[in-house]
Amino acid sequence: MLRIARKHGVAFAPAQLSPGLKKQLPAFYHLGAPPRTYKAPKISCLLHNHKLRTVSELITTSRRLSDAPGRGRHNPRRNCRCPPCTNDRLMGCEHPHKCALTAHTILDSLSPKTNPASHPPRDNLTLTHCRLEKNRQARRERGNITFDPSITTKSNIAECFRVFVSPNDVPLTPAYRLQHP
Repeated sequence: MLRIARKHGVAFAPAQLSPGLKKQLPAFYHLGAPPRTYKAPKISCLLHNHKLRTVSELITTSRRLSDAPGRGRHNPRRNCRCPPCTNDRLMGCEHPHKCALTAHTILDSLSPKTNPASHPPRDNLTLTHCRLEKNRQARRERGNITFDPSITTKSNIAECFRVFVSPNDVPLTPAYRLQHP
């Protein structure tokens, strides 16, 4: 199947992803990560002990790093007693803080198009709530539907794959409409 996909130029090439879809993407061997991001010894604990699979789970694991130290919060030590680190040790992780740092490093290495922390400027292409509601009603009544010019993929990762595309030509930055000067 992969050979056929390469032959016909299938590539993951969304113009722009919604925040929800960015979080649903696979955490490891991510299409938006540069080569050599995933070093086997560092990610094996995240894969096998933490059982992380999606970017959303990486965010949850790395979130403890932003907690202020003390009073039940995360401390950057091997024997941190915060609830997430204690839970990770019960799952078999020997260095929860290092794993949280690795998760944070992976998130930072993602391209702007797939990074959940990056927010491209609003282009005001999406229909208003009122127009979207009118479209729903028009679909039910088989009436005229207003075209939605939004380039953000919101519902399904499968919509992001393109055929007959060179993987080298897929930009790593999200598409957006240029602002007037």
